[in-house]
Amino acid sequence: MKGTICILEKRLLQYSAATTGLLAAFSSGLNLGWTSPYLPTLLSEASPITMTADQSYWVVTSYLLAGLCGSILLSIVGRKIGRKTILLWSSVPFCTAWTVIAFASTLPILLIGRIIIGLAQGLVFATLPMYLSEISDKEIRGFLCSLISVLLFLGAMVINVIGTYMTIKISSLICLIIPVLQFVTFFWMPESPNYLLMKGKREEARQALIALKGSDEADRSLDVIVEVIEENRLNKTGFISIFEKNNRSKLVTLLGLRVAQQFCGVIAFNIFAQTIFQESADSISPLLGTVILYTVQIVFSVLSSLSVDKLGRRPLLIVSAIGTICVLLAGGAFFFIRDVIKADTSHVSFAPALILILFTFCYSLGLQTMPNFMAAELYPTNLKPYACTIGDVMFYSFSAIVSQYFQFTKDNYGLFVPFWTFAVCSIIGLQVVNGSFCATRMKATNRLLEKRPLQYSAAATGLLVAFCSGLNLGWTSPYLPILLSEHSPIKMTASESSWLGTTYLLGGLCGSILLSIVGRKIGRKTILFWSSVPFFTAWAVIAFATTLPILLIGRIITGLTQGLAFATLPMYLSEISDKEIRGFLCSLITVFLYVGAMVINVIGTYMTIKISSLICLIIPVLQFVAFFWMPESPNYLLMKGKREKARQELIALKGADAADRSLDVIVDVIEEEMLSKTGFISIFEKNNRSKLLTLFGLRLTQQFCGVIAFNISAQTIFQESADSISPLLGTIVLYTVQIVFSVLSSLAVDKLGRKPLLIVSTIGTICVLLAGGAFFFIRDVIKTDTSHVSFVPALILIVFTFCYSLGLQTMPNFMAAELYPTNLKPYACTIGDVMFYSFSTIVSQYFQFTKDNYGLYVPFWSFAVSCIIGLGISVIFMPETKNKTLEDIQKELSRKQKKGKK
Repeated sequence: MKGTICILEKRLLQYSAATTGLLAAFSSGLNLGWTSPYLPTLLSEASPITMTADQSYWVVTSYLLAGLCGSILLSIVGRKIGRKTILLWSSVPFCTAWTVIAFASTLPILLIGRIIIGLAQGLVFATLPMYLSEISDKEIRGFLCSLISVLLFLGAMVINVIGTYMTIKISSLICLIIPVLQFVTFFWMPESPNYLLMKGKREEARQALIALKGSDEADRSLDVIVEVIEENRLNKTGFISIFEKNNRSKLVTLLGLRVAQQFCGVIAFNIFAQTIFQESADSISPLLGTVILYTVQIVFSVLSSLSVDKLGRRPLLIVSAIGTICVLLAGGAFFFIRDVIKADTSHVSFAPALILILFTFCYSLGLQTMPNFMAAELYPTNLKPYACTIGDVMFYSFSAIVSQYFQFTKDNYGLFVPFWTFAVCSIIGLQVVNGSFCATRMKATNRLLEKRPLQYSAAATGLLVAFCSGLNLGWTSPYLPILLSEHSPIKMTASESSWLGTTYLLGGLCGSILLSIVGRKIGRKTILFWSSVPFFTAWAVIAFATTLPILLIGRIITGLTQGLAFATLPMYLSEISDKEIRGFLCSLITVFLYVGAMVINVIGTYMTIKISSLICLIIPVLQFVAFFWMPESPNYLLMKGKREKARQELIALKGADAADRSLDVIVDVIEEEMLSKTGFISIFEKNNRSKLLTLFGLRLTQQFCGVIAFNISAQTIFQESADSISPLLGTIVLYTVQIVFSVLSSLAVDKLGRKPLLIVSTIGTICVLLAGGAFFFIRDVIKTDTSHVSFVPALILIVFTFCYSLGLQTMPNFMAAELYPTNLKPYACTIGDVMFYSFSTIVSQYFQFTKDNYGLYVPFWSFAVSCIIGLGISVIFMPETKNKTLEDIQKELSRKQKKGKK
């Protein structure tokens, strides 16, 4: 924490300058999103300014044309006027434009306001990346530059929300506050040192660098910048220099980035978002859709900003582009099936909305942020104005072409044509970027993959157990309503149907307890490998069940197997993997669990119990065949005295050099463990109590936040949202959020650490629970009319899932396997899973009772209090295990215990 505070103090002025400068991006966002709420108003009968549909087109076009002119203007003034000066005085035209719009009574006056604001935005948006890249340290440059897109879309979302409830005049006067605030605060910020040196003002540049980076760093930075700028001065540069041979690869990179960014169709999807949401029938309201869309853009832009300096520009761009291409191809296929083949798609009417949200998610990972500042990074100081001008000219030109092309092809040929065209353009853009971008980060990633192929293979095949468990977990969601309907293949009452969930939980509880008996006698691999047999048997029983008792037998077998295998899997993964990827692989357990749950929800919507069960039966067969070839845990083999066999497995997993080093360390720790007689009761001894309290705190927070109750009652909560979102779409969105953020948590856990992610996740969950409780208290106790915000229950559930998935969903599932020594792991994992199933049962019953008798605010606030208690326990007792081998963890915990005794 102290290190972080020191870094913040060191870069305080960098962050301050970025924050105040980014108000210009926020103003631009307000302008970008202005037409979304107000264009329908201007075209209505109650419009304050009378205009036709053709005239309203100029409200959008004038802004784009002015933005283009503003970008070109930068190439003229960018080398004569400082970066700070341009950004500071841009607040004046922004302020003027909002005033003109506020008091406009005719179309020409309104267009003047839009032209002024577009001109200012074009100038600012090309200048801001230059300024931020030149005042910031290399470690945070990507983060600060990426925030331009975050603030842009935050502004767009704000104007969409306030524009729903306020007149043009009132909202414009509110927006006017931002440029005034920008002028007052940005006035005190420093000029770019690079620009000052380019103008020969060395002492001013030195003072600016001292203020930004401190006196020690300032002199070093000054010499480096001077050397580069003097080298650039030797070459006579002008606008034409951009096209010279030594700069062509940069220009091609810039072109590829802008093609990939704009020709994926983002501007068209943003303009026609409400039309696409209307294609989704009643699945999602246009207002809720807009809020979700901007929320996705902002959240993932922030995540991209935070990770860009750690993961690198190119990997994020490639992942973002590939994801975008996949969504565009899938979207085109859907519209082709619907509009050309004329297949009935009414049962998946939510698909257009889902496509748009997934597109936004993929796009926001890299394509939204990176192209906006790469010109400011790639080009020297004297060429940056020209490069940023060209980049922004491409932006506005490509945007105009794409929006017109989308409208024309959509109206004349169908939506599948622009979708597939955009996919092809994105592939071309990706190839250009891939060929011209520096590839150092990618090479490092490839080396890691080559070094650990068997670790990843063993994890991938072992994780099929988690996927099987997810299929079982989500099975009741699509099939319980069918079993209770008149057409049920197995007749049962509502009370009898409750046993389908209860037997599964009881089976899981028994399976977890069984591990404490067999976990030290049978190997981790053996348990996971043979678990495929009962999984196979259970699905076969369920497929051909004709009576309730037979169906319950299938559910019990599946639950029993899941309890045993699910407690074993984190032990196996933690013992075969390197410390750098252990958290990632263990976190994937939750990802595969929820992927399985989502898959059964989707196929269960269209298939009978028999057909879907026979399909699910394929997974354990695949697991049996694939996992057979995987190694046993070296730790388990050494515990059983099989040293040579353990050495062979370590060589296969980590290579010969690392194997011998790892072997000696593991042997030392296990021999020390074997000196003390251990059994189940050892878990409760004094030297293990802090671990037990950590385990208790983690499971308390994980389950008593109410997640199991919210998953069970998800459809009820979505129904509380009236027509804002359909239950089926809500379920898919929920599982998508869980999967996506579990993956992100998995990728970040070995870099950011277990404890920080867990704390952030828990605090976020607490805030959502308190806010949710407040909403239901206002609605149900104070009896306030909340019909105008009927989407709030759905939004609460989605935001809760987002926060929960950041850490609480993944970390508690594998911490027992990290904290305890090899000989106690089976007992610890058993206790952890017994807590899981017990707490789940208590929470689901408590939620149902308090909801029915007192109202939803009671369980929400109760769960928040439980999370606060659990957070306190975890923060006090939980050690950080990031980048530590299992043996290092045990040694560190032993040292702490010895110090405690002294």
